[in-house]
Amino acid sequence: MKIKTSWLIADGLAITPKDDKELTVGKEVEMKPTIRLRPATVEESKSLDQEQRQFKKDRKKNSKKNPYDIRQKSIRDISLQKYDEDKESYESLDERILPTKKKPTESGLIVNEPAWLVQNAVNELKARLNGAKYLSEHFGNYVEVYFKDILINILNQRNVLWDHVAYIISTFDPRAVQIVNVIELPDGTYSVPEGQHTAIVLLILWQEGIIDSNYKVMCKVTPHDQLVPGSPLQGEAYGNWLFRNLNSKSRRQIDPYHMHKSRYLGARKYGSTLPEDLEALAIEDVVRKNHMLTIEKTTRAKMKSSQITYITGLYRIAQTGTPLFNKSLKDLDFALRTHDKHFIMEKGVDGGWILGMGRYHQLAREQNIDITQAHEDALMDMIMTNHGSPWEWHKKCKDVLREYQDRNYLYNGWNDSVLVPLLINEFKVWCEKQFGSAFHFPIVEDLNCNKFRDI
Repeated sequence: MKIKTSWLIADGLAITPKDDKELTVGKEVEMKPTIRLRPATVEESKSLDQEQRQFKKDRKKNSKKNPYDIRQKSIRDISLQKYDEDKESYESLDERILPTKKKPTESGLIVNEPAWLVQNAVNELKARLNGAKYLSEHFGNYVEVYFKDILINILNQRNVLWDHVAYIISTFDPRAVQIVNVIELPDGTYSVPEGQHTAIVLLILWQEGIIDSNYKVMCKVTPHDQLVPGSPLQGEAYGNWLFRNLNSKSRRQIDPYHMHKSRYLGARKYGSTLPEDLEALAIEDVVRKNHMLTIEKTTRAKMKSSQITYITGLYRIAQTGTPLFNKSLKDLDFALRTHDKHFIMEKGVDGGWILGMGRYHQLAREQNIDITQAHEDALMDMIMTNHGSPWEWHKKCKDVLREYQDRNYLYNGWNDSVLVPLLINEFKVWCEKQFGSAFHFPIVEDLNCNKFRDI
């Protein structure tokens, strides 16, 4: 009689599961000349079965924690970033400029690297100075000035942006008030080339009694006749240059990622209760719940799995600053969750996917259509089968729109409102092909389908 049984070495040590064999009871098996096997008892077989089941369970559990598994890597990256954000991180100025101290290679400095950029700029400035140096007096003085002595040169300044004034007032914090740049004129008054909105806000609040009556405006004063090395300008000519220089090139607008990071850290790390900070934190929580990270804008080739650079898209889908924000977070979660579940290996999270899937879920939600698991699976199967990836689907949408514009003699240009109409139309065809008339999902309607009816 042949049975499946466990076999033990004669001294009682268990053979690993891979050595179990189909053997005839009573037949002696010799693995090595000095090792003899015997059948295990019923109790020993049960013990071995339990050990093997535990072994498989542990192996499956440990495989989920594989450090090279891409999903676990995403979770680990999120944990590391959160740890870094929890620390108080400071750098000295010397540490901050270390990238500019990089030594050149045999072929010289690498173009557009910090060392190359800064060294070229320094060389340009040195050439302009022609051996001269800036002295302390060239940097102006800081003086508290009465409101009555402050003037605006309307030839050099733009018109007052009253919506900007209103925003500054509504969010006013005296610690955030910037120094007003002024030129001291021969008659003792002060002309403002930079900082007119700050001065206007301060005057309004002072007149309203919100600022102490003894308050004077802190100004950086440049004498009207002061010249500095490397520039022929002085007085109002210098002020005219300062206005356009500071407001066009010298001040860089904060990019969406760093604005988002500042906001959500304001709420999570520093306890801010500002609405925009709380919304940013809620968005970041949805991102991280789906094993993703928001990062600075970069090329797709440099992106890693689960990284998001299209921060503006997150805010658009979440409808920040509106009463719909809390409901719209579910739309964002759908877009990110489906990407995390079905396309974890992709380089980064495609911006078109965030917009397309987020809006698709929004329309379904507004039309009381429940996107069931079967509905979602069919939609993802269509993307994977027809396109292979979110990025390829987005690219196909761009190609279809361009062909439509060429066919109708229209200017070429991207319009992301085409994403959902194309998705809906393609999904209809897919469902008819896969399920026929016997089965179909509720059709999500989008008014933009009318705009692209012939696409």
